[in-house]
Amino acid sequence: MHLFQPLELTIVFRYVKSNSHHRFASFIGLLATVGIAIGVCALIVVSSIMQGLQDKLKQAVLNDTPQVIVAASESEIYQLLRIPHVIAASLYLDGQVLMQTSNGVELLSLQGIDVNDIKVRKGYNSDMLHLPTVPEEKSYALNAEAALYLKYNLHIGNQVRLISMQNAKYSPIGLTPNQRVFTLSYYTPSLKSTTNTYKAIGNFSDITKFLRASRDDYSVRLWLDDPFKVDETGQALTRSGYNFTDWRDTQGAFFRAVALEKLSMTLMLFLIIIVATFNILSSLTMIVSTRLREIAILKTLGTRSSSILFIFTVIGMSCSVVGSLAGVVFGVPMAILSSDILRMFGFSLSNSANIPVTISVLNIVAVVLGCLVLSFLCTLYPAIKAASTKPVDHLAQN
Repeated sequence: MHLFQPLELTIVFRYVKSNSHHRFASFIGLLATVGIAIGVCALIVVSSIMQGLQDKLKQAVLNDTPQVIVAASESEIYQLLRIPHVIAASLYLDGQVLMQTSNGVELLSLQGIDVNDIKVRKGYNSDMLHLPTVPEEKSYALNAEAALYLKYNLHIGNQVRLISMQNAKYSPIGLTPNQRVFTLSYYTPSLKSTTNTYKAIGNFSDITKFLRASRDDYSVRLWLDDPFKVDETGQALTRSGYNFTDWRDTQGAFFRAVALEKLSMTLMLFLIIIVATFNILSSLTMIVSTRLREIAILKTLGTRSSSILFIFTVIGMSCSVVGSLAGVVFGVPMAILSSDILRMFGFSLSNSANIPVTISVLNIVAVVLGCLVLSFLCTLYPAIKAASTKPVDHLAQN
């Protein structure tokens, strides 16, 4: 049966089959396999959900937040489109204004986006930009954050007065600020930022007239194919001599907290795999200690130390391989069906919404490789101990 199999694999199969005679060692090995399977499964489920939440937040937050604002003129837009990861560019205008309502006064970040003249990089289209709702020209309407409506008991259709000192003019009575009545026509979800300033978006032409802006007041807003790659874009802009700000100035702390939470969850769940791999160490150590005489006989018959090392490494790694495969087989479906599973136990956040899940092959490969590497390190000590066995010490005792 084993005539055409390598000697090492034949011995591995015999040792694995005969482990039933060493019940305690087999039990420890089974615990290691189950522990690894649970750890890998939990890591896949949690990392997929955390990645899905991160992607959802990235889409919800960074689509409405200016990803990169560059101090540049309209004539430089096509040059900016050649910067890495930039897929679109448009003229942009913003300013700090006061919003006066019947219930109080609030500082606003007023933004104007020229959505009618967005320059898009070749190979992309404007539908990929997920643009916020921008009011029509001459409507003098605003798209403001929902929290602003709640704070001042405002409703769609209410009118507010905006006051700005930007480009204010002198009159016989002194410096006269810009004032204009705007209508609240749309709202966007409120986004937590480090500036604690509410945001409102208006038509580019209307905001330009209200702020009495000139071309020197314009900036260029950039959209990226992946906002998380803003480092590479920033380095290219710096080399080209541009001054810029990006989304990290307002939302960086929030996304760092999300990344830290994701890392903390991963490390805590990885402890399950660490404990399981130590069970591999215990199980393999017991197996080696009970087979020292057989190892001595094998070495007397001419088996090399490297072959002994290979045999016990494979025995130890078999628990890790089986556990990792089982974890992947159960983890991927559980991640995909996580919303349905939670509903079965009554833990769903709503009856219609599903938990965002992103199955990343790279994450799964990283989890499995990390598990295999850790298991390999734990098998080294007992395998090296077996390979260094001296036949004379164990054969002479009998």
